[in-house]
Amino acid sequence: MRTTIDWKEVKRMMIERDIDTYAQLARMTDIHKNSMGRVGPFTSTTLDKLATCLGCDPCKLIAVEDDDQPATPAPKASDAARQSQRSALAPPAATATPQQLAAEAERRQMLLEQAKGRGA
Repeated sequence: MRTTIDWKEVKRMMIERDIDTYAQLARMTDIHKNSMGRVGPFTSTTLDKLATCLGCDPCKLIAVEDDDQPATPAPKASDAARQSQRSALAPPAATATPQQLAAEAERRQMLLEQAKGRGA
């Protein structure tokens, strides 16, 4: 087992907080920009700085992976932002259950309310 920073979760939180790039996150956390998105060992200080900046519990940013699986580097923040914007209002899958459709409708309503709150 290998414990790493869950960079996909970091990116999701960056998008929620309108943080566009790793460089911007690096400046906000005082972590060197070359450490952003790096797969491998990390210090508790790095984890604490990321969690403090993103306003979350450090446990949310930890991923445990099997040693058998190759580590996958995090996608670029700009790619994640574009994908999130594309999928945010994408139509639900044709095989969705009524509960999934209701949850999707609630999520879309929340996204619309958030966009209105930002003046978008």
